[in-house]
Amino acid sequence: MPALLLACLAYLSVALPGSTLGLLWPSMRLSLGQPVGALGILLVPGIAASVVSSAVTGASACRLARWWPRPPC
Repeated sequence: MPALLLACLAYLSVALPGSTLGLLWPSMRLSLGQPVGALGILLVPGIAASVVSSAVTGASACRLARWWPRPPC
């Protein structure tokens, strides 16, 4: 059960910021005086963090494999 909770929290921490920013950007950009295209500049760090997180997860899972009943690697 703790692994499921951790997986849900990890998914929300990765997926939620990008989707809420995309949803809120049209109204936020008006108050900030920015064009619609400025959203791309904001999304690049989030996408890069997601890619790095995915890459590190595999290596971390292999390191922690000795505590898991069925090692992933």
